[in-house]
Amino acid sequence: MRNKTWLGLLLIIGFLSVILIPLMLPSSSNSSQPKAINGVLDLREWDFNQDGPVTLNGEWAFYYDAFYSLKDMHFDSSLQPKFITLPSSRDTFKSDLVKDDYFYGTYHLTVLLPPDDTIYGLSTDIYMSSYRLFIDDKLQTEVGKVGVDASTSEPYYKQTQTYFKPIASQAEIIYQASDFHFGDRAIKSPLLGHADQISDASKFKLSRDLLLFGILFIMGVYHIGLFIKRNKDRTPLYFGIFCLAFAFRMLLVGERFLPTLFDLNFKSFARFTYIAVYLGFSSLCAFLYSSFKSLISPASVSISLGISFVYTLLALLLPFTWLDRLLGLYMVVGFSTLFYMLYRLIIGYYRRVPFTGAVLVGFICLIMVFINDYLYEVTLKNMPSMIPFGLTFFVFLQAYMLSAKSAYAFSQSEMLSIENSEILLELKEMNSRLESEVEKRTADLEKRSEDLETALMEVELLSNTDYLTGLPNRRHMLSQIEKAVVSDAGIHIAVADIDHFKLINDTFGHDVGDQVLIELSKLIADFLGERGIIGRWGGEEFLILLYETDTQNALLLSNQLIELVTSKVFSPVETKVSLTIGMSQYDKKSTIDDCIHSADTALYSGKQAGRCRVVTS
Repeated sequence: MRNKTWLGLLLIIGFLSVILIPLMLPSSSNSSQPKAINGVLDLREWDFNQDGPVTLNGEWAFYYDAFYSLKDMHFDSSLQPKFITLPSSRDTFKSDLVKDDYFYGTYHLTVLLPPDDTIYGLSTDIYMSSYRLFIDDKLQTEVGKVGVDASTSEPYYKQTQTYFKPIASQAEIIYQASDFHFGDRAIKSPLLGHADQISDASKFKLSRDLLLFGILFIMGVYHIGLFIKRNKDRTPLYFGIFCLAFAFRMLLVGERFLPTLFDLNFKSFARFTYIAVYLGFSSLCAFLYSSFKSLISPASVSISLGISFVYTLLALLLPFTWLDRLLGLYMVVGFSTLFYMLYRLIIGYYRRVPFTGAVLVGFICLIMVFINDYLYEVTLKNMPSMIPFGLTFFVFLQAYMLSAKSAYAFSQSEMLSIENSEILLELKEMNSRLESEVEKRTADLEKRSEDLETALMEVELLSNTDYLTGLPNRRHMLSQIEKAVVSDAGIHIAVADIDHFKLINDTFGHDVGDQVLIELSKLIADFLGERGIIGRWGGEEFLILLYETDTQNALLLSNQLIELVTSKVFSPVETKVSLTIGMSQYDKKSTIDDCIHSADTALYSGKQAGRCRVVTS
C-alpha cells in the first residue's frame, strides 16, 4: 500500500511539474538584460525578436515632490534629478531626498531603440499607488488618481499595456506617480517589447490565471458536492472551501481579472483579497485537523479560526491602512501555525500515519511559495507569482490523498462484500449512482469550459476595439491589413486626419470633441461599407484600408469621402468638419509599415498644402 502511494505521488508530481512550471517561470532571465545607467537604457543592440522583451531595470531619473513633463526637463536646466534603482520596495528605495514613505514625484527613463519602424508595447504592473504614464510627452494612460496629498490622490491596482511608435528610435518614458496610501515605495519595473510580444504575454498570463482558477474552482465545487452527499466527514467541505477561496483570489490578483471586469475600487479590491486569504487559511487549518485529528491539537485550529474570524470582521470595518499595519501580527500567527502543523505532519510520517506523505509533500511546497511571495512583496527581487503554482500543486496532492482514502475504503468494502451478499448488492447500487454522478460532473465541467471560452472571447473583442468610437483599434487594423496582404488582395492604405480638431477641443471641450469623433467614425464606416475598413489610429487620426487595386478609383473614393464629410453639419458643434487624407498603394516589395509611413508622409504634405484634400505618395 505504501509503495503504491508513493508511486502515485511521483506520477502526480511529475505531471504537475511538466504542466505548471512552464506557466510560472519567466520567458527570459533578467540577469542577462541591459540595465539603465543614469536614466538612460541603451537597447540599440538588443534583438527583441530573438531575446524577447526587456524589463526596464536600473537607474531611473527621479524628481522628488514634483510633476514634470519632458518639455520641463529639456528647457529648465535647473532641474537636476536623483537616480533611483528599479525595481524598488521600502527596503531597496534609497534616496536622501525622501524622508517619508508617503510622497509623489516624477520618474524618467530615456530608452534608445534599434533603428526601425516597429510598434512597441509597454506593460506596467505596480508603480506606487497611482500614476500617469507619458511616452514622448504624450499621455498614454492613468491608473488611479495622481495627487500631491492623500485628499487629492486615489489608489488603484491595474495592469496596463500601452502601445506606441517611438520617434527617431528613442522613447522618453515618464511616470508621474504618487503614494499616500500604502507607504511601501513599491515599483515593479515595466516590461518593454514589440507590441505583439506584450499583447501575447498579457493574454498568456490571463489564460494561465483562468486555467488555474478553473482547476481550483472545479476542485472546490466537486469536494463540497462530496460533502453534501456524505456529510459525516467534513474533510471534503474544508478542502472545497479552501479551493474556492483561493480560486476567487486568483481572479483578484495576478492579471486582476475581476477588478478590471467589474471596475472595483481599491478599497473593495483590498477587502476581498484579505478576506479570501483569511477564509482560505482558516479552512486549510480545519482541513488538516479533520484529516489528522490524532496529530494536530484542536487548540491550534481554534486559535487560527478565531483570529481569522476577527481579521475578517476587521477587513470589513477598518480602513485599509489599518489592515496593512495589522497584517504583520496575522503573518506571525499564520506562519507559526503552519510550521507547527508541518512539524506534526513530519512526526506523523515517521509514525507511518496513512496518507501523511501526500499531505506533507504538498504542504512543504505550499509553505515555500508562501515564504517566496512574502519576500517578493518586501523586496521585489526573488521569483514572483509562485502562490498559484504552490496552491495548484497542493490541491492536486490533497485531492489525490482524498481519492486514495476513498479507494482504500472501497477496497475494504469489496473484501467484506465477498462474505456478505447483501453488502455486494448495496455496493453495486452505489457504483451505479457513482457512474451517474460522474456523468453529471463531466457535463458540469464541459459547461464551465464553455463559460471560460466565452469569457476569453469577450476579452479578445475588447482588446481589438477602440473604447471611444467602437472602431477597430490599431492592433486590429494591422491584423486586417496583414490578412489582406496574405490573401494577395490589391489594397490602398490611407491615413486621415481631422483638420483643426484641436480648435474644436479648445473651443467646445474634449467631451464635444469625443462626440464629433464618434459621429465621424460612424459616417465614414457606413460610407465605406464593404469597400474598406476604417480604424482608430490615434487621437484624431484614422487608418483606412481600401480594397481597391486601381489608384484612380481609390483617389476618387477618397475625394467622395471628403465631400461627404465636409457636407455634413455635426450636431455637437453645429459646424462643418473637413478631412485631409494621405494615401499609398501597397507594394509587395515594401512592408506594411513602409506603406503606412508613406501614407502618413502624404498626409503631412496635404496639411502643408492647405488641408481638406487627398494626397497620394
